[in-house]
Amino acid sequence: VKKAAVVDNEKIVQQLRCGGVIEAVRVTRAGFPSRYLYNDFVKRFRILAVGVCKDEDPVQDAKEIINKMNLPAGTYHLGKTKTFFK
Repeated sequence: VKKAAVVDNEKIVQQLRCGGVIEAVRVTRAGFPSRYLYNDFVKRFRILAVGVCKDEDPVQDAKEIINKMNLPAGTYHLGKTKTFFK
């Protein structure tokens, strides 16, 4: 129903979820200020894991680099298109 000052909370939450806004806010609140696209991450940090990257799948290469770096759990998060770091 379209009326002035009438808000449909369920519709708003659905729109925010579909737009990825809720996930973006969750990640930001979790404290992951550094974000890299997988391709950019691999290009920048591949030197830390020489011989690990296969140059086929940037997501898999990023996972291999992170494993090689022995980062503690909770200091990074792997998203659909980006890596997030504290």
